[in-house]
Amino acid sequence: AASVGVDQYDLERLKGDVGLMRRLGTTAYRLSLAWSRIMPTGRLPVNEQGIAHYRRVLQTLREAGIEPYVTLFHFDLPLALEQEGGGWLNASMADRFASYAEVCFREFGDLVSQWFTINEAHTIATSGYLYGVVAPGRCSNRSVCFVGDGS
Repeated sequence: AASVGVDQYDLERLKGDVGLMRRLGTTAYRLSLAWSRIMPTGRLPVNEQGIAHYRRVLQTLREAGIEPYVTLFHFDLPLALEQEGGGWLNASMADRFASYAEVCFREFGDLVSQWFTINEAHTIATSGYLYGVVAPGRCSNRSVCFVGDGS
């Protein structure tokens, strides 16, 4: 059976992990927010449970003296945005991402001072849209990808 490597959704386990980090002298921790947890459709309204969850995570880190470094996007585009408009291939994605980022800054800005926009943007572009080997698995070679128009 597989072991759980990271389980920030279990807040009691998270508190224990943060305690270990503190005892080790950790002063910073990078984590990613899940856009689909905060805005399930990729648009407003927000999921208040998702907001509350991340506030608890960030507060737990802060209370332990650990600076959170937060990534806004880490390979987790809300499915509706992919299905309705082709995901990152749609020109409207810049505005949708900006709206999501504004929500995050408003909701978590008092707890986060270090932000990253997109984790491994090059990998998303090449492996997700050129070669089709990671989500969303798009490319123009139909022997490799189910969905095309990766350029």
